Amino acid sequence: MRQRLQKAMLVMVLCLLAVTTALAQAIQVKGIVYDGNGETMPGVNVHVKGAASGTITDVNGNYTVSVPNSNSILVFSFIGYTTQEIKVGNRTNINVTLKDDLQQLDEVVVVAYGTARKGDLTGALTTMRPDGNEAMKATSIDNLLDGKVAGLVVNTASATPGAASSITIRGASSLRGDNQPLYVIDNIPQASTGEFASSGISGDFQIAQDPLASLNPADIEDITILKDASSTAIYGSRGANGVILITTKKGKEGKAKVSASANFTIAEPSELLNMMSLREHALYRNSRQTDEKNWQFHLVGDEVRYVFGDATGSYDPDKPESYHVLAERNWQKEIYQTAFSQNYSVSVNGGTGKTTYYVSANFKDIEGTVKQTGLKQGDLRANLNADLSKAVSLRLSLAGSLRQNDMMAGGNTLGGSTGAVSRTALDYAPYEMPEDDPAFDQEAKTTVFSWLNDYVDLADDKTFNASLDLTWKISKFLRYNLRTGGNINTNERKRWYGLELYQGMNNQGYLAISNLDKSNYSVGIW
Repeated sequence: MRQRLQKAMLVMVLCLLAVTTALAQAIQVKGIVYDGNGETMPGVNVHVKGAASGTITDVNGNYTVSVPNSNSILVFSFIGYTTQEIKVGNRTNINVTLKDDLQQLDEVVVVAYGTARKGDLTGALTTMRPDGNEAMKATSIDNLLDGKVAGLVVNTASATPGAASSITIRGASSLRGDNQPLYVIDNIPQASTGEFASSGISGDFQIAQDPLASLNPADIEDITILKDASSTAIYGSRGANGVILITTKKGKEGKAKVSASANFTIAEPSELLNMMSLREHALYRNSRQTDEKNWQFHLVGDEVRYVFGDATGSYDPDKPESYHVLAERNWQKEIYQTAFSQNYSVSVNGGTGKTTYYVSANFKDIEGTVKQTGLKQGDLRANLNADLSKAVSLRLSLAGSLRQNDMMAGGNTLGGSTGAVSRTALDYAPYEMPEDDPAFDQEAKTTVFSWLNDYVDLADDKTFNASLDLTWKISKFLRYNLRTGGNINTNERKRWYGLELYQGMNNQGYLAISNLDKSNYSVGIW
């Protein structure tokens, strides 16, 4: 009986020792959570890693949590900030500063007045972050958006390098007006469709210019597409067709990081029209004559012999002076080429303390599949973020672009085989007419070679963009924000029709030089 009592007392002592040890190991940890600007953060989640215990910070950023022992790890997390894990050790007071997490932009959406959680928004929108490899290959924003966003359709009206694409969100919303969305780059509205300076030539065909070509796709951080009527809340009628918000990359704190890329592309013309050969054309032309004496084409072996229309009866196969041997021309192959394009980009970003920077440069040389068409462009961008004080922060963005477009394709609204090089290639017979042919009138003198040798259409474009975002946190509940910026665009166009072209023949040469200057500015205060 005595042994049983001793064992019971020993068990009770061991239980008391275990409870005392557990209570002794439990640690109460307190602290305050701050953001990058030194402001306290309410609502931060604080929990013990691997355990169910945890808490959130109060309105002043304070927290109190109980941890099992000194080896416990506290996890601090908040939407839009980097999650931090801190080992408790022997400390009972731990203050934490959370840093912005640029990788969580999928949870934080940029809207007109600032940012908001995606789940808190009532309007229909889509946010995408371009893949680095896709951005490197893309020559414009249109390439990044094509096929990526539901309800957004990208159509190409012209294959000319530098020509604008047509973008519609949820279909056309205007019967006769512009259906293009409004673009906002770093809070500055941009024109939806650009234009070249008018050439001053009657019937001249104008190609819409891509106003976003000056923005390097590799500089884009994220794109937000506002799709419904709520997008007009700030932008008014300009946002009636939707709004595309574009945010460019900003610097990250740390040592300078250099990134460089080079991309090369080869484009081949495809699905050329199947045209008549010279022999087929000759047989067709002869078939329209009931009398063989009126034939202008005579097929002898591999030769196609051509006789002037007023001398068909004088054809003698034994007299070479009575005919001309024609050389076959596939005019489509004369104007189209294998196009080689190159795109180079380099960027530097970094920062120390409360100042970060992002600087990038880009050069691209794009050849068109039509000979003598192409685009050469150089871009430069600089983004600077700085905390001037605990309460004042500054974001500055500067960008410039120089571009030259060669639009050899030509074209006018009057139509006809002499209106554009592509039309000439389709309408012209598959051979070159002899220059002493009486039927060789002025219009017939315009061949594909005439366009290549005696036509020029060059547009030089200069663009400068700037935006500034100044934020002053007056108190926890009051903030002053100034956003301002603008765009300056200068376009000079030179167009020349030489004497080999129908338009040039009629005017003893036709030259037009014109300029187009555009600018817009915006200021927002709230």
